Formats: sequence, structure tokens, C-alpha cells
Amino acid sequence: MALYSDLKFIFCGEDKNYDSTINRTFDGFGIQYNHESKIEFAIDNEEPKVYSGSYVFISKPGYFFHYGVPKGVQKRDHRYVTFAGERVNDYIEAGLLDCEKPELITIHSPARFAQILHLLNLEYSRDINSPAAINLLERLLFILQEEKSFQSKALQYYKKMLVNCEEQIIAYPEQEYDFREMAKKAGVSYAHFRRLFQQHTGIAPKAFLLQNRFNLATRYLLESDKRISEISELCGWDDVYFFSKQFKKKFGVSPLRFRQQGE
Repeated sequence: MALYSDLKFIFCGEDKNYDSTINRTFDGFGIQYNHESKIEFAIDNEEPKVYSGSYVFISKPGYFFHYGVPKGVQKRDHRYVTFAGERVNDYIEAGLLDCEKPELITIHSPARFAQILHLLNLEYSRDINSPAAINLLERLLFILQEEKSFQSKALQYYKKMLVNCEEQIIAYPEQEYDFREMAKKAGVSYAHFRRLFQQHTGIAPKAFLLQNRFNLATRYLLESDKRISEISELCGWDDVYFFSKQFKKKFGVSPLRFRQQGE
């Protein structure tokens, strides 16, 4: 029996000029890595969201994946490896893989992660069943386990702050919020605060604020007879024309037309 014959690589590659959007399911497991670029990502029937930075998601059976280049972005850096075999069951038993709903995993040392994945790709190119490639794969899985643990602990540590921020925005979306100042008070960088908030709510803080302002605006439009200019001001927009422009971009119709359709 050949060494490591219980695992087989299916695909392995690097595409630094990836310009496609993928909608698909997977038969096996894989590591899908977005390296220091923007990615549009969703699972099953979720609304796609745009993330910026270095993220991994584990492709696995039983889920429908949407991922690719966000609107307005020309290209992104995508690197991947997919694999199958009896050894996968060992990874699941050891906690290196699971069958639960995938999530984006933040990579805090992208250069290191990209380098290991690059070495794996070189080994795969030389020998598609290289024991050295399997060792590199397992190293990546251990790194991802550490990243998930760190991510979970960070969310737990800052949970109270994140919940307070979330509840404040939901209750008072018309107010102005200085997220950089919030990050400073929490003792973290704005980039880290933004990442934590997105992991907590599934959406970046500014987008979350805008979403709740739209929620408030639609309630006013459907449940009151207030003027559009008044609703704009009550929901946090100083300029009614900018409000109308953003509203139409979001819903496909003007605020007035939205109200008429709801009557």
C-alpha cells in the first residue's frame, strides 16, 4: 500500500486574475482561499455580501456556494485545493473538518498561508499524490483550526460591545455613528473592529447602518403620510435627493413609487 494512498487530490491551483462568479455545489472537501482582495460570497439562499481581505471557506458537500468578483471589481486572487479519500474521515474525527454550514475564516497571516498553499501547488504539479503535498494540506488545516479558534474567542471577548453597537443601530438608525471612535474605545484597530462586526452580524458596520435606515424609511413610507423630505431627514439623510437616489438603487423604484405600490 502506497504511503498516504487514502487521500487523493482532485484539483489544486492559483489564479491571480480570477474574473468569474461561481454558483455550484461540491462533491468533496476543499480549501478555497481569497488572498488580499475582494470577494462576493454567500451560502445557499443567503444574500451575497462583499468581503475585503484574506479569507478561506471550506467547500464541502451539501451546500450551494456563490462566490466571485464583486460588482465594480475587475479581478481577485483565488487559490484552492480540493481532495477526497478515506483520510477525510480522519480529518473530520480529529476536528480539522466538519460538515456544518461553512463560514468565512479570517487569515491573519496571509503571506504565510499563501506560501504554504503555493508550495502545495508546486508539489501537486510535480506529483498529484505527493506525500509532501498531503503534509502541506494538513498544515493548512491546522492553521485554519487555529484561526477559527482565535476568531471564536475574539467574538466572545468583544460580544457585549458588538451586541450593544448592533442594538443601538437597530433602535436609532437615524443617528450618526463614528465607527472608528468605537474601535478606538474598544482598543482595536478599525479594520479589526470592522471584521469583528461583520463576523457578528454578517455585514459591515456602515452597510448595517444603511440597511437599518432603509428599514426605518420603508416603515415610514408604508405606515405614515409624512413627506419624502421629512422621512429622509428622520432616517438620517440630510439630502432628500441623495436619499431618493440611494433608495431607488436599493429597491429599484423611487420612495414615492414604493409608497404607491404598497397602498
